[in-house]
Amino acid sequence: MVRILDIGCGHNKHKGDPGDTVIGLDKTGLTGVDVVWDLEITPLPFEDKEFDRVVANDVLEHVQNIIPLLEDVYRILKVGGLFDVRCPFYTNSFSLTSLDHKHFFGWDSLNFNFPNPFKMKFSIEKRRLVFLPYPKGIFQKSANYFFSGIFNRVPELYQKTLAFLLPCGEIEYQLRKRE
Repeated sequence: MVRILDIGCGHNKHKGDPGDTVIGLDKTGLTGVDVVWDLEITPLPFEDKEFDRVVANDVLEHVQNIIPLLEDVYRILKVGGLFDVRCPFYTNSFSLTSLDHKHFFGWDSLNFNFPNPFKMKFSIEKRRLVFLPYPKGIFQKSANYFFSGIFNRVPELYQKTLAFLLPCGEIEYQLRKRE
């Protein structure tokens, strides 16, 4: 049985697989929220190494005190546990114009594989640039599929040269707790 925590779940709590236990956490008591909690407050109301997986979709960019939150996610994950994150890429116009966005994410924003002052020891399992179909249409969807295939092969080059000319919508990370 896999225990999953979905932080900032809102109305769309992660489904998980049959047999998984999924706990939804959000600061508002919406339908599907199991724990009402403000992510600015740490520690989170969970035991050390309680979860196999933590999911954070479109939420980290809203958190002012992001380092304490990331350190606490690390605390509640089991060794080998996964932290799945999706957030707007920094060149996404919604990322830059939404007044409640506190942080912007690029290719290396959650790269903890180099010496750092934080308590987290995550390794990157996957990273992916996501090109969203804006505006919606056949040409745009095809173009986004094409760009995604190319730029995910050379993400650093994309970020340094073309990110503002051909902005991608989101970035997805999958991090694994090493120890």
